[in-house]
Amino acid sequence: MRILVRYEDGSGEDISTSDATTLDAFRGDFRDGRSANIATRFVPRLDLIESEGLRIDIYWYDVREDSQTTTTLVREYDRRVSDLALEEGRVWHVIPPEKVARIVSLDIDGFWRMRRMFGCLVDMEHFERERRVWLGSGASGRPLVAQVVDLHEAIRLSSQGTRGGEWDDERIAGSYGWPVMAYERVLAARQGECADSPAGVSSPNYAAAVARWRARNRDGTMAEAYRALPFAMDTIKESWDAAEDLAESYTDSS
Repeated sequence: MRILVRYEDGSGEDISTSDATTLDAFRGDFRDGRSANIATRFVPRLDLIESEGLRIDIYWYDVREDSQTTTTLVREYDRRVSDLALEEGRVWHVIPPEKVARIVSLDIDGFWRMRRMFGCLVDMEHFERERRVWLGSGASGRPLVAQVVDLHEAIRLSSQGTRGGEWDDERIAGSYGWPVMAYERVLAARQGECADSPAGVSSPNYAAAVARWRARNRDGTMAEAYRALPFAMDTIKESWDAAEDLAESYTDSS
């Protein structure tokens, strides 16, 4: 497992668990009834990252036989064979909690895992998985803010028919890997009104229109707008002509 961590000051860490991994799960001295290999499986506990830092639970195979050992009947030989037990043997605190607040991104084995969005670390892989299930692949082209709000509402509506009743925002947000605080900030960004925007135009829409206009006139792409204003990525409800007029009036007056 390779973990790439980037911090807000531009520094980073490249952490690899390969040195502690072996293809032979039973390698070692069996005289004490246990394999010497202590790195059979790594499980990053991203659900605990805010409270405990980056923690990895390490599992190994225990070959000892005791009162807890279960068995399986092998019919070919008409005898019972002891089951192999995969147990949690070590906890590795890779990054302490005090450094978590500085993390802006965390990749594991080349995949996006954690990103700081709206001031909070969110599990992007978890979010992407739930987004595909609830919103379909077509939603990937929509702004992130709209995807989060739509996904949240879809899960809320689905929970209304459950035995426990409608889920609260914290439980819903947790189900797709976002802290509830991040969801609340997304909702505020989408619904809030900007003091210098015209009446009836939400601030994310107005800011996004301005950002798109500036990006297109500078280098012909949308990339800068998405990098500079992730908080403003919302669906432009007004027509494109109206959005362009707003952007031009904004830049002319500034």
